[in-house]
Amino acid sequence: VKERVFPYTSISNLEKLLATKGYIAGVTNPIFSQRSSWWDVCCDLNDGKILVSAEYQKALDTCGEPEGPEGGPQKGDQASPTSGGFDRVDVLDAEFSAEVRVGLEMGRGDTWAREMISGYVERIVDLAFGDAASAADTACMAENMPRILLLKNTTQFRLHANRRGVSKSSGPCGRATMLLSRHVKTLQHGTPSERELDGILDYMVQTLDCQEKLVQLLTLLPEAKGGLYPIALCLFHEKRSVQDKATRLLRKFDDFKEGSLWLSALNFFLLRTYMRCKARQDREMESKKLTQETKKSTVDPVDRKTPPVDPQAKQEEAGKELRPDEATEDKPRARTSRTGRIRRASLGSTVV
Repeated sequence: VKERVFPYTSISNLEKLLATKGYIAGVTNPIFSQRSSWWDVCCDLNDGKILVSAEYQKALDTCGEPEGPEGGPQKGDQASPTSGGFDRVDVLDAEFSAEVRVGLEMGRGDTWAREMISGYVERIVDLAFGDAASAADTACMAENMPRILLLKNTTQFRLHANRRGVSKSSGPCGRATMLLSRHVKTLQHGTPSERELDGILDYMVQTLDCQEKLVQLLTLLPEAKGGLYPIALCLFHEKRSVQDKATRLLRKFDDFKEGSLWLSALNFFLLRTYMRCKARQDREMESKKLTQETKKSTVDPVDRKTPPVDPQAKQEEAGKELRPDEATEDKPRARTSRTGRIRRASLGSTVV
């Protein structure tokens, strides 16, 4: 592909350009827009217009099913009733282009526009591979069927299929990447049932157990597609388990720098809801921890074990306790008797 892309070219390089079978080129000379024989599609960035050459338009209007290796229709491909024309495809592209223009006028920036275009193309390619995760994807596949049929008959599509098989099984998530990607598309474009949504969130919470896997998930959630918005939206679900699992998943992103940046990109209303759910989880965990500690400190009287008592040791201890009392009682008696004898002696001497 790199050999057929020319970010900038001029009239002096025209011979090499026209000799290339299929190319994308950037030019500034206005003469290129006047020579429709040099291109199939010309995008004028100054005027925002897209021109299609008459020859290429005629080929689009008369195209049918792509031919297989033996000249017949390719097996496994069933054209929709609109596969003979591109009217609906042109409408979809025009609507998407209008959406991108509005975003640029609102100041979203070139990065957002690139992510939007990349996501638009990637979704069509995924549909060409049959990755329809929802009814919306199935409808989109039917609308883009003329383009998909032409795409599947190209060499680049077959090469991409080989690379796609390798890339989908690589990375920190390994073979779980394909299932994870399908779950993300279901959250972005589909309307999963309560049970399906609970299962998707539970799978993500259990599978994404390290920062590398979480970063790989972020690559499937670009800012142009809302970022973490599809997950944060689950915080408003009526089922409590769905809310808790969505909160647990968002807390994983909140623990490292890249994830916190994605999280901070959510609107204030979603962030406020996340903070409220997070505080509720903290209170419940603290209450549960306190209850467990209370149970550990409280011993059941039935299970309490009293150590055996030695009778002799008990008797000696009782004797030790009595001796001080006895000594205390003897001292006053000795003092009283002694005082009495002294008095008698005194009285006796006086009489004498």
